[in-house]
Amino acid sequence: MKNENCGKDSKQSMSILRLRLFKLGFNPVLTILMIIIVSLFFCQPSFSQESSSKDQPVKAAKYKNVTWYGVGRIEFKPGKMHDAMNIIKKYYMPASKAAGNSGPVMVLENQTGPWNLTVIWKFKDGPSDLEWKISPEDAAYRKQLFKIAGSKEKAKEIGEKFDSYIASRTYNIALQENDMVSSK
Repeated sequence: MKNENCGKDSKQSMSILRLRLFKLGFNPVLTILMIIIVSLFFCQPSFSQESSSKDQPVKAAKYKNVTWYGVGRIEFKPGKMHDAMNIIKKYYMPASKAAGNSGPVMVLENQTGPWNLTVIWKFKDGPSDLEWKISPEDAAYRKQLFKIAGSKEKAKEIGEKFDSYIASRTYNIALQENDMVSSK
């Protein structure tokens, strides 16, 4: 595909510019560098192949054959990871299991970097899982957590204690192209 901005007029303009710069006594190396910079300005490539063609408008496209995940990373305060893991094992995991939720697909204890723990959840219904303020799965989980903790207030105290162990956290959304993964 030929760039329409780099036509005959641009080449003539460059020749005139080069001649004027040489007549003014500019250094040849600097002059060549200047010509390259000006050429780049006049001969910019198109931003995308699709949008540069008048015959092919940009079309909307959804992701196909992907799985969406939520990826949480936690950095615990020094010496608090063990206490936090006890809360996860004693309250959070049993509540998730009792609610019939699948729980995280992976829990990783990081050995390098600032994060101590990485937890990965699969979005059952893709990004639409994020439309819920409180999903049916979250409601069932909370009900079970209140039961395991003994009350809603006790569950809130446990949550606050867990949060007090955290130095920082982040949450990202990621997608996996399923045809890029081995099917082991």
